[in-house]
Amino acid sequence: MRHAGRMDKRDARPAAQVTPTSLSGDVEAALRTAASAIGNLDMLVLPPYERGGRSMYGPDDVGAVRLAREAGINAAFLQKAADREYLHEFSAGWAIEFAIALGANVAAAGIAGAVSYVKLRTRDAVRQGLHPGPDEEVPVRMTVARIRRTTDGETSTAFRIEGPAEAVADALRSLLAGESPGLASDEPGPQQRCSSTNTANEKQDVE
Repeated sequence: MRHAGRMDKRDARPAAQVTPTSLSGDVEAALRTAASAIGNLDMLVLPPYERGGRSMYGPDDVGAVRLAREAGINAAFLQKAADREYLHEFSAGWAIEFAIALGANVAAAGIAGAVSYVKLRTRDAVRQGLHPGPDEEVPVRMTVARIRRTTDGETSTAFRIEGPAEAVADALRSLLAGESPGLASDEPGPQQRCSSTNTANEKQDVE
C-alpha cells in the first residue's frame, strides 16, 4: 500500500520513451524476403544504422546472435555474413544501439527471451567498457519490429525505445505483451511513455 505524501521509489525511476518509427528501405525489403524464415526463428538481428543509404551493424553487433542464444532465443542476422557491413565507431550519446525483428505472435517465452536479450546486451556493453554501469542505468536505444502477413504480403510495424536499460526492458515487455497500444496491435499507436519497473568477429554466423 502506498501512503499519501510518501513517494514510492518506483515512481522516481526514469521512463523509457517509445515512439513509432520506420525501417530503412533495404531493411524492409530484406525483411519481406526473410519473412518465411522468421517462422522458424524467434528473432532476427537487424542493422540499426544507416550511412550513405546503406544499412549497417554496429561494432557491438558482432556477438548479437551469440548473446541471443544465451538468452534462449533462436536468432539469426537479417543479412548473410558476406552482405553485412559494420560501423567502426560507436553511436554518440548511447552506450548501445541495436535493432531486432520478431514474428507476429510472440509467446510468453519469446517475450521473456527478448527482455533477457536486452539485459545481456547491456551487461556486455558494461563488460566492454562502453559504460561504467550499473547495468540497469546503461543508455539504450533499440528498434523493435514485428513482422506480420497481410493480404498485401509481408509488412512490419516498428517502434524505437530509448532510455535506461531497465526502463527499456520493461517497455519492451509491455509492448510485446499487449499492455501498451502499438506494437501488439495492427496499427502503430501514438507516442507512448512507459514507466520502468525493473570485438572479435563471431566465428560461426547464422546464414
